[in-house]
Amino acid sequence: MKKSLKYLLIAFTFQSLTCGVYSQNSPHAFERLTINDGLSNNSINSVLQTSDGYLWIATKDGLNRFDGQNFVIFKNDPTSENSLPENYIMSLFESHDTALWVGTWGGGLCRYDPIHELFIKIKTNFENDTYVQCIGEDKSSWLWFGTYTGGLFKYNPVTKQALNFNTDSNNPLKLTNNYITSLTINADNSLWIGTWGGGFSFFDEQKKLVKHFNHTANKNSLSHNNVWFVQKEEHEK
Repeated sequence: MKKSLKYLLIAFTFQSLTCGVYSQNSPHAFERLTINDGLSNNSINSVLQTSDGYLWIATKDGLNRFDGQNFVIFKNDPTSENSLPENYIMSLFESHDTALWVGTWGGGLCRYDPIHELFIKIKTNFENDTYVQCIGEDKSSWLWFGTYTGGLFKYNPVTKQALNFNTDSNNPLKLTNNYITSLTINADNSLWIGTWGGGFSFFDEQKKLVKHFNHTANKNSLSHNNVWFVQKEEHEK
């Protein structure tokens, strides 16, 4: 007897969140979740299911936690320093210790405290770290996050140390563009970085090596310098 394979499908668009279940023994069935069902906003930037089973939905107006039945909405409260620093949520990431990291569009990076249901703002002491596009973690438990205008940041959650890599010509690990759209991290802690306008780059801090790939007149070059997403193949470790 064949086992019935089921898949949860999540499509996030500018209109709504679409959830569905697919089975080998049943037709496709989708349920659309919108503001009418409790979602804070229909424009969704990111979706993440954390290890505790919750589905987190980043929207242009608030962070949503969904348990399969109900939404809990988190928003900025001007009277509380421990609320979300900004309602426009761009990126979500769960680190190896199951901490939820939230990248906002204008309020920087923060960490969610599930015990007290509050948010801890991360301070890097650098400028231009407030528009967080993407977040990742390397094998040494350092967080990496890419920003809209500030380039690439490396942050140690334990020591609170932060490093910044950008287009500064005085930095040997110079980037081609400070608008980082996506990043993926290899087992040796090297990175692949996508940018908007600067192509994509291979970045190896340990070897002090940066290699850029751009669109040129060569037909075998990158097709465009606007790179929205970079992802490793599944067999890569």
